[in-house]
Amino acid sequence: MSNIIDATFVSQWDEGNVETTCKVNLETLEVTDIEQSDDSENMIHLLEETVEVTINGKYEIYHPGQKGDNYFIEESDKARLLAQVNA
Repeated sequence: MSNIIDATFVSQWDEGNVETTCKVNLETLEVTDIEQSDDSENMIHLLEETVEVTINGKYEIYHPGQKGDNYFIEESDKARLLAQVNA
């Protein structure tokens, strides 16, 4: 099994949501390769950012933390993420 999975990065704005592709490293929990989108150019008020993972029809939402310019799934969510991947 690969240590990298595909996911969706969702930026939730007052003006609407922007969904782009990303990857999650199951060892480091880092969210990488977040696709850039021009859809957010005119949006002003960012409400929340989430990472959505769908594996074998099971859908989960994770709230990543940010360290500098990097995003990480919270360590407290690691067991839930790994259980989802290994189900």
